[in-house]
Amino acid sequence: MRLRELKALLAPRPVPLRPTARALAGAYNIAALQSAAYRALPRAVFDYVEGGAEDEVSLRGNRAAFAALELVPGICKGVSFVDTSVELLGERLPTPVVLAPTGFTRMVHHEGERAVARGASVSGTPYVLSTMATCSVEAVAAAAPGPKWFQLYLLKDRALCSDLIRRARECGYRQLVLTVDNAAQGARERDVRNGLTIPPALTARTFLDGVRRPRWSYHFLASDPIEFATIRLAEDDPATRMRKLAQGFEGTVTWDDVEWVQEQWGAPILLKGLLASSDVAQAGRLGLSGVVLSNHGGRQLDHAPAPIDMLAEARCAAADGLAILLDSGIRRGSDIVKAVALGADAVLVGRPYLYGLGAAGAAGVARAVEILRSELVRVLTLLGVAAVAELDESYVRQRRAALPVHLPSSGVRCSRTR
Repeated sequence: MRLRELKALLAPRPVPLRPTARALAGAYNIAALQSAAYRALPRAVFDYVEGGAEDEVSLRGNRAAFAALELVPGICKGVSFVDTSVELLGERLPTPVVLAPTGFTRMVHHEGERAVARGASVSGTPYVLSTMATCSVEAVAAAAPGPKWFQLYLLKDRALCSDLIRRARECGYRQLVLTVDNAAQGARERDVRNGLTIPPALTARTFLDGVRRPRWSYHFLASDPIEFATIRLAEDDPATRMRKLAQGFEGTVTWDDVEWVQEQWGAPILLKGLLASSDVAQAGRLGLSGVVLSNHGGRQLDHAPAPIDMLAEARCAAADGLAILLDSGIRRGSDIVKAVALGADAVLVGRPYLYGLGAAGAAGVARAVEILRSELVRVLTLLGVAAVAELDESYVRQRRAALPVHLPSSGVRCSRTR
């Protein structure tokens, strides 16, 4: 190599001046976005995004289950172009990726769900707005074009539920997703330690940690108080409204309730939070449009199985035409490939886009989606697969030996034998 060429390689690269550009400059994968979010957010907020229930066994198990699956490529396929699009619930999506519903989103970034909607709209990726959103149904609908779904927690106040469903329908939300794995609140002990309860009771340590991140603190203090903005309650105090809503969850959801919600929506709905194949079969018998296999990202029932491990049974039990989506543990394009190959129609991602949101707002959300899309293209090309629709179980097999799995979210190494 000539000296001139060596000098060009070693020349310092310009450092982006804008904080958003700096945060995304080294974001080459989801783990890099995770690191950027860790630097940008107070520890209590990052722990809220990162943490799971109790001992976080399910949280770690979700990643270990994906790592226990190997990809088996075909060769000499001559793949020069990859079609990542999929048909899902009557729509053509750019990739088999949907942004999952999350709560307290304005803690992660002051623009909250509006920024997520803008980031998702860049690629036309569907975004599922949560009942626990910190921006209203109407505000998010107006924030950006692109497909939006609404996630519903069943409330004891059925009139309030009906109003939520009506507003979502009138604002153009295309699908209704009823979450049913919340019979009780999961014991998220990181949040208890940090004072992130409902309403929040932040500790002095949490406050001091926020001072070390002045950009986040400025926006947090300059913005309106965080509340569950989608819910309309009469109380003037945001903390009182949050407490009343938390007490208003219906913890005894039955299949009759599922049918009631479907009638209120006026079309088939999706059911989120299933794991057992018998429940998937019942969802098909009720004429639902789809189910989401989920253990709530390891945030509800600890020691629940990883949804990817339940996928084959669910697909066998599913009625014809019932869409199966899967969440919990998706961090790579290869994870998406494994899920689709084993029978999922699409996946939901939560933490990956929240890392991007915390690091760089809407641009970070768009970057998270683009990372997953580019990885998806690369993995499919290396597998010799020209389109997502061509994937099947022949491309995946169980790993034959134990594999140490590094889990950046917790720093824990575990060994999982299949």
